[in-house]
Amino acid sequence: MGGAQSKLFAEHGASVCVTDFNLEAAESISADIINSGGSAFPVELDVRSEDGWLDAVKSTESRFGPVSILSNIADANFRVSFDDQTLEMWNTIMDKGLT
Repeated sequence: MGGAQSKLFAEHGASVCVTDFNLEAAESISADIINSGGSAFPVELDVRSEDGWLDAVKSTESRFGPVSILSNIADANFRVSFDDQTLEMWNTIMDKGLT
């Protein structure tokens, strides 16, 4: 969902910083945007990291200027039944989705 939103923003002229916990995923989306004539760059980001956010914003502002739109499409999911979900899994879901 985040990749599709990044591409849509770029199609409408936005310069996009594509972040993902998996850098290769961010690189792939950024390459798609660039190959379509847009402006993007990838950043590895664990949304639970305050320092990671500060670095991502600093990198974005040094490249594109002040951030005017922020779209946070972060989430976590574990393919287990509720009874098999651990407290650690629950905390990961809450941290990524809400914190």
